[in-house]
Amino acid sequence: MLRRDRGALAGALLFAAVVLAALFAGALTPYDPLAIRMQDRLQPPSARHLLGTDELGRDLLSRILHGGRASLSVGVVAVGIAATAGTAMGLVAGYYGGALAAVIMRTVDGLLAFPALILAMALTATLGPSLTNAAVAIGIVTIPAFARLAQASALAIKEREFTDAARACGAGDLYVLVRVLLPNHVSPLMVQTSVSFANAILTEAALSFLGLGIQPPTPSWGAMLDTGRRYLDQTAWYSMAAGGAILIAVLGLNLLGDGLRDALDPRLRGARAARLAEEPSG
Repeated sequence: MLRRDRGALAGALLFAAVVLAALFAGALTPYDPLAIRMQDRLQPPSARHLLGTDELGRDLLSRILHGGRASLSVGVVAVGIAATAGTAMGLVAGYYGGALAAVIMRTVDGLLAFPALILAMALTATLGPSLTNAAVAIGIVTIPAFARLAQASALAIKEREFTDAARACGAGDLYVLVRVLLPNHVSPLMVQTSVSFANAILTEAALSFLGLGIQPPTPSWGAMLDTGRRYLDQTAWYSMAAGGAILIAVLGLNLLGDGLRDALDPRLRGARAARLAEEPSG
């Protein structure tokens, strides 16, 4: 299905390109992203420096590619924390209900009461600005999205016949949660993961832009966007390079998430298949 969805395929290719560029950043560029060459500062794009240089003469392409490693690392850690904690909380709340569900979901509502970026800023300022702390903060503020989704899935799945059959065969609560509810929650979990990954990249860029994320001299898209803003009248390509990297990564993830949602949701699968069948193959 994804192979016939041009938007999802384009998103997968864009994000794959970002991942590969970050993984092989050292092999793709001949310059050290931390090497300072003041004689080359603020150079425009050229055959020698494809994206130009920054205020310290560092190659922008090298810093963009290495900055992708930081952004992707934050996304992986943050989404891992949010998906693990949020899914566990949501499944438990949906399965057991009652007072336990009330306590869990009111905690989730408390996190939702704060704007995500403001809460991430507060947590990062408390923990201290660093890549790890930024990832943890973003993970915490992303938990509610996974928790509410998992609770909704658990409420629907626990009333299904196969869940009753598992209980009738003597399965305990842990078995039902891990072997029945969780596997049937995989589809919406995959979609939410792609969306939350994109949001994590944006939030990390915002924190770094404000000086609360990854600290210099480590390359960071958000920090480069902030620095480039100061030189807009001289080097517009500086901010455009960092902003373009963020755009490509987030656009790819969002397109991929839309495609996964349409492919994995039974209510949308039939309509999408019929629409794709009507499109010319050429």
